Amino acid sequence: MTRRRACPGGCGRVLRRSLFCCDRCITRLPQPTQRIVRAAAGKPAAAKVRVWADAAQHFERRFTRR
Repeated sequence: MTRRRACPGGCGRVLRRSLFCCDRCITRLPQPTQRIVRAAAGKPAAAKVRVWADAAQHFERRFTRR
C-alpha cells in the first residue's frame, strides 16, 4: 500500500509520499529552488528533509501573506 499526502502547493492533489509537490505547483517555486527539489528526487529521505523544508517554507509564506 502506497502512503499518500496532500500537495504542499495548496492545489488539493494527493501525491505519493516520495514526491514533494505536483508538477504544476513546482513551477510556482523560484527556479533555483525548483532545481534543488528536482535534484533531490530519488535520493534517500534523509537527503530530502532540508530541501523539502526550505521549499515548504516558500509555500507557507505565499499562503500566509496578507
